[in-house]
Amino acid sequence: MEAGGTVVAIGASPNLAYHLRLPVHNALVEMTCTGQERPLPAKKYCIPGSIVPCLTSALVLSRTAA
Repeated sequence: MEAGGTVVAIGASPNLAYHLRLPVHNALVEMTCTGQERPLPAKKYCIPGSIVPCLTSALVLSRTAA
């Protein structure tokens, strides 16, 4: 995290980023015309049946392959 990069947090794990005071934002919100954030409706981010590419480290791959 000190050298940069991307962290994807799922579920309750974004709380860690807030405690570490990292510059994070919720990607599943949109801005209203008044400048407030509101959750995206499922139509705007739902991807049923899609394949989402994901890169992981070799350590993670070796653990899941076992």
